[in-house]
Amino acid sequence: MKFFRPDAEDDRSPRDHLGAIADLWNYVKEDRPHRWASMGLAITIPAVVMYVIYRSLIPEPQGPSIIYVESWPLDRSQADVEKDWLERAKQANEDNAKRREAYRAVADSLGIEYEAAPGTEAAPPAGKAAPADKAAAAGKAAPAQKAAAADRQ
Repeated sequence: MKFFRPDAEDDRSPRDHLGAIADLWNYVKEDRPHRWASMGLAITIPAVVMYVIYRSLIPEPQGPSIIYVESWPLDRSQADVEKDWLERAKQANEDNAKRREAYRAVADSLGIEYEAAPGTEAAPPAGKAAPADKAAAAGKAAPAQKAAAADRQ
């Protein structure tokens, strides 16, 4: 390649771009065993990378979103409002309980001790005492657990 050698016979300067292009063309024309495979890879790999970047940067157009609005009659009573509110609150509590159980299952699988935030535990069903209360009643609880059970009562 005469372009890159300063001691070449002809008088090409390093700024002669046509000479660089001619040298590149002569290099490409030479017969090599893996010329086409390496040229295909040299073109395909950047093309795939650019395509992936293009697909990740330009999101596909979203269709229109539909928002449903709940409406109520004008003669709706306060009791109906409170009943609907109570149903939504119960559903939210059930959803939160399911979420806490999922977190507890993950913590158990990882071997991490998990306690929900104070006040988020569901109250025990009527007639059943909490585990700390049972232990305190049996006299087997630690002093701190007895004090906690006494504070709750």
